[in-house]
Amino acid sequence: MDHDAVGELLSLATPVRVTAAEPLTGRDVGGRWSEDHAHLWRVRLDGPPGTAVVKTHRGDDLSASTYLRNEAAALAFLSRVGGGHGPNLLGATADLVVMEDLGAGTSLDLLLLGDDPDAAADGLRAFALALGRMHADTVGRDGEYYAIRGDGDPSFDRTSLARHRLPESWRKLNVHLGDLPRPGADAEADWSRVMAALADPGERLAFSNGDACPQNCRIGADGRVRLLDFDGAAFRHTALDLASLLLPFPACACWSTLPADVTADVVAAYREVFDADEFDMAVGCAAWVVLRAVRLPRLDAAVVPHPMGFRRRGQLLDQLAVAAGPVGAPLPGLAAWFGELEGALRQRWGVWGGEGGYPAFR
Repeated sequence: MDHDAVGELLSLATPVRVTAAEPLTGRDVGGRWSEDHAHLWRVRLDGPPGTAVVKTHRGDDLSASTYLRNEAAALAFLSRVGGGHGPNLLGATADLVVMEDLGAGTSLDLLLLGDDPDAAADGLRAFALALGRMHADTVGRDGEYYAIRGDGDPSFDRTSLARHRLPESWRKLNVHLGDLPRPGADAEADWSRVMAALADPGERLAFSNGDACPQNCRIGADGRVRLLDFDGAAFRHTALDLASLLLPFPACACWSTLPADVTADVVAAYREVFDADEFDMAVGCAAWVVLRAVRLPRLDAAVVPHPMGFRRRGQLLDQLAVAAGPVGAPLPGLAAWFGELEGALRQRWGVWGGEGGYPAFR
C-alpha cells in the first residue's frame, strides 16, 4: 500500500499524512471461522478524520479493472444518496479506495457465532432493516449509479449472481445432474419466469452491495447496521438480497440455519421498510439454489471440513429444502423438482443437513 498516495488523496482539503498502517488480516471468530482481508488496511492519520480504511488490489486479474472501480463507484453513489447505508468515500485512484473507518465494533457474524440468541436475533433484524432501507432509498436511481460507474452492464448485472450468468448456471446444472432427477416442463417454465422477473424487476430494481453477508457490516451503538464490501455492487432485483435472509447467506463463509420464528421475524423486518411478496421470495431463493447447486461435481467428489463443523453438502440440502417448501409455492414446478433433487441427494450422501444451526440459537 502506498502511504503517500493515501495521504495525497486525503489532503485535498486539509494536509494529512499517514502515520501508521495495520493490515486487516486473519480475523478469527472464536477459533471456528476466520476471514482474510489481506487487501484491506486501517491507516492512522495525523489529522482529520484520524483513521480510514484503505482497500487495495486483491492480487488477481479483476482487481484493478473491476473490484476497486466498483467499490469506488458504489461508495460515491451511496454518498450522494445519503442515509448512512455504507462508509463514506474519502477518495479513490486506480490502485486503492479510501473510505470512512466504521471501527472494529460488532458485526452480525460475531453475534451469530456467539451465545446470546436475543442479541443475534436483534442483529439479524437490524441487518434486514439495513437492506430494506438501502433498497427503498435507491429504487429508480440506477441511471445515477451507472453514470458514475461508467463501464457497467445493467443487463448482465440483473441476470447474474456473484458474477456468474444465471442462464449459464442453469445450463451447467442440467449437465451436472447425471442420473439425478431432471427438471420437467413445469420446472423449466418456472425457471423462465424467474429469469423474466430478474431481467425486468420493475419497482423491485434497487441497489445491492452484491455480498449480503453477516461479516460485511458494522453494528453501531444505536443498533443500526451499516453495510460494507461493495466491490460486487450493482442494481438488481431486491429478491436476490432478500433470499440471503431466507436461506440464509448462501454465498458467505459464515452460513448455517436459523429457527423458523427468527426467519419469519427477519423477513417481517425487511417488509417494514420495503415491499416484498411471496413471488419475490420464491424467485430469489430459486436463483441462489440453482447457482449453488452448480457445485454438485465438487460436492460429490469430497466432503470438505468446515471450521464450524458444518458440511457444504448439508448446506445445499438445507437450501433445496427451503426452496422446495412453502417459500417455493409460487413456483410449484421448480419447488417440486427441488424437492426431488433434495431427496435423491440425501439418499446419495447420507447427510441430513440442519446440523445444529448458528451457535447463538443452539
